Amino acid sequence: VAILDQNLQFESQTLLGSDLVRELIADGYLGLLCIRSANGSESDQALYRASGAHCFLDKILTPAEMVRCITSAYRSHTAAHQRRTSEAPTSASTERTQEEVAGPSHEQQDRYKVSSQRTRRKSSLKQPASDILPGLIAQAR
Repeated sequence: VAILDQNLQFESQTLLGSDLVRELIADGYLGLLCIRSANGSESDQALYRASGAHCFLDKILTPAEMVRCITSAYRSHTAAHQRRTSEAPTSASTERTQEEVAGPSHEQQDRYKVSSQRTRRKSSLKQPASDILPGLIAQAR
């Protein structure tokens, strides 16, 4: 679960949480992504959803309300993830091209080595944090 403030102000720049959500998704992050902000107009929330965020947490919410919102979004997110992963592959995705049968070229193998090294460094981000949410719920009770 990643909870990002929409306006992250640093000395040299301000980053938007919605931009970071897009980057995390592009990098393959599969966990729940939430934006926390005091800016909660309909247009703001539409921006957060368009970035790929799964839920919006208004800064006026109590901790218990945030846990309920995160729990609901987490359940929806994991159910959608399970549906996507359990869908049967289509016939087009099961057909193998001649290149796939022959295996990857040396250039592709070298690119994969670099990519897999990056993936190993980021592997903790790619797994949904299913063991964290129950602890949050227990603490909120």
